[in-house]
Amino acid sequence: VTDFVMLDYIYQCIDDRKDIGMYILFTGDGHFQSVVNRLVKQKKKHVIIYGIKDSISKQLQASASEIRFLPTDKELNTAIYKMIADNMDYAQSRANIIPTFLGTVNAVATRNNVDCETVTAALRAMLDMGYLYQEVRRINFRTVKVIKANWDKLTQDSIWSNT
Repeated sequence: VTDFVMLDYIYQCIDDRKDIGMYILFTGDGHFQSVVNRLVKQKKKHVIIYGIKDSISKQLQASASEIRFLPTDKELNTAIYKMIADNMDYAQSRANIIPTFLGTVNAVATRNNVDCETVTAALRAMLDMGYLYQEVRRINFRTVKVIKANWDKLTQDSIWSNT
């Protein structure tokens, strides 16, 4: 039903809002091909379609002025995994850095301008998948869980490269 509501609104805008020169749609649904075609060819509007690669209808792509592909969840996760691996590489080369869970989250989030919740989820996933592991270490009369990297697994899955 949402598609039909959106289509109705777009069709109403075509005639009611002649001042709009560009339409941006986040969809891959072929139901929008007809309205996009009308906007581009008849009304001379610029229409940008945002969608995930291989999920945008070929007819919709052919009708639009421009197509922009959004990254998949896997691509986004891999990018965060690489940020975490880079941080682990940096931390291991400095004796004064003790990479704890929260410390790693904060360092990666701050350095890469990514929200802490996203980094936390990625770090948990990397621990679950065995890319990272925790080791209990005694530091100044207390125990701390330190994050360690499984460099072989990170390299094997192309998340980290030492070159």
